[in-house]
Amino acid sequence: MLKPDKLLTEADVQQVNEVASYARARSNVDIIPVVTGSSGKYDRAEDMVGLWAAALGLALLWLLFSRVVGRETVGQTGTNGIGLIPILAIVIIGFLGGTLLATQIGWLRRLFIPTHQLDKASEAHARYVFYDCFSHRHQEQAHLCVIHLSLYERRVAIVADKHLQEKLTDADLESIRRPILEGLSKQNLRDGLCDAVRRAEELLATSSADGNSRPCPTPAMQLRIIQ
Repeated sequence: MLKPDKLLTEADVQQVNEVASYARARSNVDIIPVVTGSSGKYDRAEDMVGLWAAALGLALLWLLFSRVVGRETVGQTGTNGIGLIPILAIVIIGFLGGTLLATQIGWLRRLFIPTHQLDKASEAHARYVFYDCFSHRHQEQAHLCVIHLSLYERRVAIVADKHLQEKLTDADLESIRRPILEGLSKQNLRDGLCDAVRRAEELLATSSADGNSRPCPTPAMQLRIIQ
């Protein structure tokens, strides 16, 4: 699974923060990029991988020891316990091994995660970060917009305060998301984040300059990385 610290160096973070600070000075909007490794746990998907691993192991056991297993299932004498123990062992080992493998191999777990669940997890985590981490600043200082990238889900969720959210169309949101996802695919996340912040500044500067702007004497918030 992709890790934020593998994609962004300290110099990259500093450059993104400089762009965000410049954007705040021009627009009176705190535009905060947030990069997280994953937005959800997906325990059910890991269990599904374990279940399939157990089933595959059982099928292989049946092919290798079909005669022994066959005699055990029909209850013939002379094979008491010979077939049952390997079956139980392979099911348990297969399930535990599969779930452990799924925690380490992200694409394997993704096979059992519906697209809508990835969307919901990314959106929910973005809102959690917005309200739990920045809501006090949102109420007291400049307008606030969080651009939340979830690396595992490969989703960008944008959450802004009510005044700004009402003015952002779906096309506007997509124009902010696009450079981040393109930068991620090109292994250039720094430029993607910078371009997204600049685009958000262009859209939100107009939205905030209507008499509802608030003074912002404090420094701009910085890029937040959540492992």
